[in-house]
Amino acid sequence: MKALLIILVTSSSFCLAKNLQSHMQDIYTHYIKLYEGQLNEKQSEFHFKELEKHILSKKLNDLKESAILAPLREVLIKSYQEINTAHTKKNYQYTKYRVKSLSSTCIACHSHLPAELFPPVKRKLSLKKLSLQDKINFSFLLRDYKKTLSLLEKDILGELKSKRSFRALEDLLNIYSQTFLKYNGPTENLLIKLNAFKKYAVNKNTINSYIQKMKSQLKYTQEININKADEKYINFIINKYLEPNKEHLLNLYSSSKDKLVLKTLTSTLISKYIILNYKSNITPKLLYWMGVIENFNHSLDIYSLGELYYKECIIRFPKSQYAKDAYKALKSSITAGYTGSSGTHIPKAVQKELKFYKSKIK
Repeated sequence: MKALLIILVTSSSFCLAKNLQSHMQDIYTHYIKLYEGQLNEKQSEFHFKELEKHILSKKLNDLKESAILAPLREVLIKSYQEINTAHTKKNYQYTKYRVKSLSSTCIACHSHLPAELFPPVKRKLSLKKLSLQDKINFSFLLRDYKKTLSLLEKDILGELKSKRSFRALEDLLNIYSQTFLKYNGPTENLLIKLNAFKKYAVNKNTINSYIQKMKSQLKYTQEININKADEKYINFIINKYLEPNKEHLLNLYSSSKDKLVLKTLTSTLISKYIILNYKSNITPKLLYWMGVIENFNHSLDIYSLGELYYKECIIRFPKSQYAKDAYKALKSSITAGYTGSSGTHIPKAVQKELKFYKSKIK
């Protein structure tokens, strides 16, 4: 969890305390202890108390100053509160489930943070006894993306040699592709890696189909350079790639898989720019688009980073046109989330929250 908070100290980024790294390392270590699930009741109580002490600290509270990190902080706190409530009620089975699902929350949060600004977490615990899937999750949590890709390759090879459905393989390939695009250099190298999988496939049609899909997406997004984070360039990318796809991206019922490369590259580019230029004049626009992209992804456990970015946009820039757009998108997202076969049933507390954000727009 340390990786959520390590900030490169520059004139354009806010400064955190020097001992923040060890502070977040402690948070990470306590979560891992709980995740392993081999503690007695007394040991669990100790780690919960330590977590509460660290998570409610001033250091974590200081993240509210950052437009890009404030939503991540809120997700972390909400996840902890959910875990702590279940633990207090002695619902240990649900507590274990929530602790394990926190890994997906952390992975999603980490995906917003540039690798060159947020170095890997120092590992304190051995992963040898964990399953392959847990090793992959922890490699993500440790921000060890070289190890993550290596483990994902091993998992993909297992799926390629099996005769199971394509869906499980496609999900793994999507995680692999997203991780590679964000942290491992030139996009053309991804196709080289994907082509290398073909010789291990029992059914080559499935991997060939995926490679062709990725070729098409990479060709479409070939002008997006995640290392070119300046205002003029980002405006160009938004106008060329995001605006023309706005209707599709705002449709929560659209498939996100055919836009995987687009959302991966644009969210990486935008989040990097906001972190380094959090007082930029285009921040309201970028928070809105981060909301659109993340809400379209909608894979983050039970907390939507997309909705949190919309809320940040409204609270920080209530006079901006993007605040109005963010509220409209937020309302649409919440309505969709509470709509089922029996109709739309939005809880009163959520309706009250919507009214609060509407009242902030000027």
